[in-house]
Amino acid sequence: MRKRKAFILAVTAFSLFSVFGQAARAEEETAGGIPAENSMAEEPEMTQTVTADLYQAGALGTDDPGISAYSLQTEEMEAQICQSLTQVLPELDVSAWGLTTAEAGYLKNMFEHVVNGHPELFYVSNKYSYRYKNSGEILAVVWDYREKDPGRIASMKAAMEEKISGILTKTDPSMTEVEKLLVLHDALVTGTVYTSATEWGGGSGCYTAYCALVEGRAVCQGYALAFDLLAERLGIWTEFVASTELDHAWNLVLLEGGADAVRSRSLGVGAYHVDCTWDDRDRPGEVLHRNFMLSDSGIRSTGHTVWNDPGLSGTETTYDAYYWREPAYDYEFVKSGSVWYQIDRPEAPSEEWKRIGASLMNPEILSALYQVRISETECRIEKGKTKQLSLSALPGLEGKTVLWRSSDEGVAAVDAFGKVTGLRTGTARIYASVDGITRSCQVQVGAAVLSLRYQAHVQSRGWQDEVSDGVQAGTRGQAKRLEALKIRVSGNADVGVAYQAHVQSQGWQSEVSDGDLAGTENQAKRMEAIRIRLTGNGAEDYDIYYRVYVQTYGWLGWAKNGESAGTEGLAKRLEAVEIKIVEKGSQAPGSMEDAFRKAQPGVSYQTHVQSYGWQSLVSDGAPAGTTGRAKRLEAIRISLSNLPVSGGIRYQTHVQSEGWQDWKSDGAAAGTSGRAKRLEAIRIELTGAFADQYDVCYRVHVQSEGWQDWVKNGETAGTVGRAKRLEAIEIRLEKKS
Repeated sequence: MRKRKAFILAVTAFSLFSVFGQAARAEEETAGGIPAENSMAEEPEMTQTVTADLYQAGALGTDDPGISAYSLQTEEMEAQICQSLTQVLPELDVSAWGLTTAEAGYLKNMFEHVVNGHPELFYVSNKYSYRYKNSGEILAVVWDYREKDPGRIASMKAAMEEKISGILTKTDPSMTEVEKLLVLHDALVTGTVYTSATEWGGGSGCYTAYCALVEGRAVCQGYALAFDLLAERLGIWTEFVASTELDHAWNLVLLEGGADAVRSRSLGVGAYHVDCTWDDRDRPGEVLHRNFMLSDSGIRSTGHTVWNDPGLSGTETTYDAYYWREPAYDYEFVKSGSVWYQIDRPEAPSEEWKRIGASLMNPEILSALYQVRISETECRIEKGKTKQLSLSALPGLEGKTVLWRSSDEGVAAVDAFGKVTGLRTGTARIYASVDGITRSCQVQVGAAVLSLRYQAHVQSRGWQDEVSDGVQAGTRGQAKRLEALKIRVSGNADVGVAYQAHVQSQGWQSEVSDGDLAGTENQAKRMEAIRIRLTGNGAEDYDIYYRVYVQTYGWLGWAKNGESAGTEGLAKRLEAVEIKIVEKGSQAPGSMEDAFRKAQPGVSYQTHVQSYGWQSLVSDGAPAGTTGRAKRLEAIRISLSNLPVSGGIRYQTHVQSEGWQDWKSDGAAAGTSGRAKRLEAIRIELTGAFADQYDVCYRVHVQSEGWQDWVKNGETAGTVGRAKRLEAIEIRLEKKS
């Protein structure tokens, strides 16, 4: 397709005069070293952005701005455009072309012709801009690339060339053009999955030849551009055919003369339709041939009712009713040695090769089957272990060389005799090839199976029997606390287990490991939370999951790999535990939500009230003291609980006839008792790292004034020098924003 439309694409006579006439005039004006009038004044440059109709961006046609006779000069300009894009240059100097903004349409047409005719320019965007002077003279074209990194483009081009080479090696010079086209058709269909723009994610990538060949997924434009590129590499002329009514694209191929037939306008000479997209059923191993090498009437019979005129037509019906259109031949055609075969459902256990004969065009359909099987199509081996695979065939493999390879040598390696070694956890496919026939086995490399055992010490019951992976240890519904736990693993010398218990009144104990006791024994103390993790060089191959049954809450969610499970600061006992080890990355045994609950930081306080003495402890914003009874506060104690970091609380009271007392902290009494002295004001503040995370807010109820506004962090609440008693107080913590 590189020279598609070359025989008709050109600028008009006016354009040709403009392109080369303007350059000639400029040369005359500057002849003899005499500058042209006003040449010393630089004209300002402006930029115009253009959106082109590119097949690889989803377009199904282009706009021709008045094209007439073929022009050698136009072909030379297109060659410069192609070279610039191929070299991924940022821009192209076109000042010598003499184009003006009035002829920008010709520039757009040449750009579309180049990119649409060169599917290997898949990285080119459908947008470009040109710089021009105020006089209208176009100076340069600035390219836009879908991939911005030239190194990335180079690696993508290399990957596509590798795919193209792999497909072209399936052909040989002895094949006819039709046989070569059938190989290309079948390789493209089996290697590509139709993926709509919506499924792709809305991007333009699914329209390119790169995505059809390398990514293995595309829409119809991608199939058609990839087929065009493959056929062009074999010297076979193709055209891009599109139907805006069907929103679809396919190919028209020309045999027997190709370009010469086009240039001589010998329409209908060896022109046939090929639609790889509609021949792709997206079922492994199946390739339809219903839309291969059809005439205009033949392609209409398959639903291609109308298409944009490509300037060619196909009248020959040679292959409209050919044998390969039958359902019995819905498989890939391949040539092995001098004989053609068809793959019958590749990668399935009953995989067979049906012998077609020495000539694809004059088939000798035989009942003989050439069977090649691999010993296993799926298997699992442990990391560090080996497994022997083998290939068998009818009539036999005597004197034949089997080539073995792995899709990922880092996961599983295979030697020349089919022995597979698991190197790290993951999946790899092992391929075995003989006589151009390939079979494969998907190998799952997993870690060695670990044996997990654990034992619980239960209130009034003592040590229970050991249980294994995933079994409950402890009790449920009997209000029995879990007091201690022992855990051990075996089966892999490179893996151990470490665990840590949170115990009543002790908090988090030191970590223990490999069967040691975590918790307490004969101290009547409940376990409240636990952390478990695997240790050793082999730990990276596994995840350890665990969940706990908690007093009043029941089963919490699953935690893993050292995370906390249970509660902290809520005085809730663990009653049971379940533990499981799985291969790294495996699905969790259940929900991992709500595996650990921790009490929020709180503030508690207690007031000494006139005639009542010390009242009950209250917390977190509740009123302490009295209102409406004319009773003075005489003293106060304040303390914190469940701090996530280090810190405390301190407070200072202003006392009748004494003034401000010294600061008190963390539960100590501030004020007086038994001396009938009123509290008149108070200041409260947090200390340590906790003060960086929280504010302490408080307000007081004052004699004859009622509740004052809230203050915080050491500010004064109450009155000074006005002989007014404090009667009540509220205190709360607020997390800093």
